[in-house]
Amino acid sequence: MNDMASTSSIPEAAPSEAPSGNRRSHKYMLVIASIVVLLSVFLPLPTGGKLVVFGVESPPLCVFQAKLGIDCPGCGLTRSFVSMGHIDIVQAWEFNRVGPLFFFVFFFQIPYRIMALWDRRLQLNSRRWDLTYPVIALLMIINWIVNFFI
Repeated sequence: MNDMASTSSIPEAAPSEAPSGNRRSHKYMLVIASIVVLLSVFLPLPTGGKLVVFGVESPPLCVFQAKLGIDCPGCGLTRSFVSMGHIDIVQAWEFNRVGPLFFFVFFFQIPYRIMALWDRRLQLNSRRWDLTYPVIALLMIINWIVNFFI
């Protein structure tokens, strides 16, 4: 009888599942990465250093360039991504040396996010992953400084 009392009906813990907020962030990142990669593939290759869409040259996107007359650390990323979408790594590198690396970060988000949504236990080592974007930002700043001397 004591055995019955000690094993009262305590509900068992449910298997750990990713919180809905984490699942939502996987969905958002999957959508964003997919849009970026698809646009990179379907936008035409830059001609003469300019991105032309439907015969219209894209306006300057860089406020830094417009106001100060110098390139910012991110200048050339759009053209670099489009070049990567067309598997032109050399041209992507010429537009922005960090662009190909950053493109691969976006590209590999797609299979990772699909797998994370499929298997909720799948998680990258967050300490290493948390360093990805700061490292890319640092590389962009280093690239920007190097561009002043080239």
